[in-house]
Amino acid sequence: MHKANLMTEDVTWIDFQIVGKSTYQRNEPIVFSGELISTMDAPVHIYIYYKDSNGDWEEPPYTHNIPTIFASKDDHTNNRTFNSSIQLNNFYPIGNYKLEAMYSETSCSIEPEFEIIA
Repeated sequence: MHKANLMTEDVTWIDFQIVGKSTYQRNEPIVFSGELISTMDAPVHIYIYYKDSNGDWEEPPYTHNIPTIFASKDDHTNNRTFNSSIQLNNFYPIGNYKLEAMYSETSCSIEPEFEIIA
């Protein structure tokens, strides 16, 4: 389980994690979840990056299935939760990747990482 936490003025905190393992094969579901506290209603945008041969994080050349999610709000608090999954097809190269969650222009500063091995 990989977690990331961030505190800002708009989002009190965010917890974003890949649920389960950290290595995957192409076309295998990568499940993630998150929880945040915010008074704002905004969608959660998920971004994916891969590590290039220089060790820099770049956007992959093919991003067709990145979901936008709406976090469910608890009726009595400002707690919001979300979960979903992505699948990377054969257009994605083998290597190291990370996900980033953005809520109302506020992103995680530490992103959960995973590896595509086949």
